[in-house]
Amino acid sequence: MRLLTLELRKFLRLPAVWGFLLVCLAVNTIAVFATSHKQEIDILNAMQEIPVEEYNPFEELRGGEIIKEQLLAERKNIPAPALKLLLWKYDLLGPEILAKAERRDGDAPYFGEWTQSIHFSIFHTLGRLFAMESGLFCILIMLFALGYEGMSGSDLVGFSSKAGRGIARQKIAAALLLGVAFFAIIHAVGYGLTFAVNDFTKVWSQNISAREHWLPQTTFLGTLPFITWRSMEIGQYFWGCVGVSFLNCLVLSLFAMPFGLLARNVYGAFCTLAGSIFLHIMFFLFWRTHTATPFVWYLSFMPPVTQFILNQTWFSCGGGSMLLPHFEWFYPLICAALLCPALLVCAKKFKRKEL
Repeated sequence: MRLLTLELRKFLRLPAVWGFLLVCLAVNTIAVFATSHKQEIDILNAMQEIPVEEYNPFEELRGGEIIKEQLLAERKNIPAPALKLLLWKYDLLGPEILAKAERRDGDAPYFGEWTQSIHFSIFHTLGRLFAMESGLFCILIMLFALGYEGMSGSDLVGFSSKAGRGIARQKIAAALLLGVAFFAIIHAVGYGLTFAVNDFTKVWSQNISAREHWLPQTTFLGTLPFITWRSMEIGQYFWGCVGVSFLNCLVLSLFAMPFGLLARNVYGAFCTLAGSIFLHIMFFLFWRTHTATPFVWYLSFMPPVTQFILNQTWFSCGGGSMLLPHFEWFYPLICAALLCPALLVCAKKFKRKEL
């Protein structure tokens, strides 16, 4: 515990940590006011009821049968394994679509015709910004924690013994704690200011599958209603998004560990990690523009960076791109499970690494 406290104090004395936090808070403040819909929200909140026409988007889907027909019509452009998983997913979702039609979830007004733009600004633009800042900090602090001795030139002394190399556990723990603290500050301040400017108090209990809330156009399926796997209020959706962002940030910390443990140079480790992330994003964007995509492209949705880019689909069916139900939870957990064996191998190599 004493070593952990010393590591935390060492990192908290770094001007770069506080500087990065202040820069992020300043950027977030500008972003909150730049994406604000205060005027529209205040007008809509002043109305006793937002008038809506009688229309239930879930009735037209016939329990997901329409979606499956569209998928089968595009079978030539969808890899066979992906098509089977997508059909299986919508078979599972069918009863919930029927239940949504019966409950008339689509009757929720949310913010009427402004729902799409307000929701995108508050939860996706700002949510993505907060999550990416937190993820970047988690990567940087993990690499810095594991490479501090190498940067300061004290690694020959500090890692010359088995006990000295064991300090890496305290370094990892300190980096994780700082990452959690940074995440909490960024989201508390960012969303605190967001909801101070944009009054959501009158819509928290409305259904997230509001009549004007649509998924962005997804592969093969066009535009779909925001179909969730269970009835979900907007307040529940908000806390769920924060939880998923937190889980993805932890996975990014795990991604950074092997680079920090094995690389001799922190800057080289960061460039290598950044390069791999860049190549992943380029692969994702390249095949996204093609009509027919390989099966591995569907797997490229799993890493946290892609999930941050596409966070507008969290807690929905995911359209024709996400293969698994509840992908927003399963994808980062799958990544974490795949990383664990790699981390064990890297830890063994670190114990025997030549200085």
